[in-house]
Amino acid sequence: MDNKNDLINPNNDEKKPKIIEKIKNIKHFEIIVAFVIALVGILIYFIAGNVNKKASSREYKYSGGNDLSMQVAKVLSNIDGVGNCDVLITFDDDKVATGVVVVADGGDDIKVKVRIVDAVCTLVNVDGNKIKIYKTNNNGGYYGKK
Repeated sequence: MDNKNDLINPNNDEKKPKIIEKIKNIKHFEIIVAFVIALVGILIYFIAGNVNKKASSREYKYSGGNDLSMQVAKVLSNIDGVGNCDVLITFDDDKVATGVVVVADGGDDIKVKVRIVDAVCTLVNVDGNKIKIYKTNNNGGYYGKK
């Protein structure tokens, strides 16, 4: 017991050879380890690929560049209390609507919001929780309208 490890764990020398022998007795151990590492790498690759695909799968179009957005904006602007409005609809890769933003003159009135949500759910076939409605600001917004 000259070694410090022998003082801490006197059976240490006996356990090491047993574990090493068990590992050595596994046939093709190196191949199994390489296979497991390859599987982990493939899983990481596909998981990372799906995350990137989901992040890039949305298509954003301003109401001026999307017929559906323009049609929805036209219908909404004819609903009592809505006033002028802009609509943006997001789509996934399959051209299925995933969300709608409406900016309207009457966007601060709760009754108008209910009418807008009802109309957009019907027109675009999205759930109400995927629709966001905001009041138009007074300075004309990004394009300086008004």
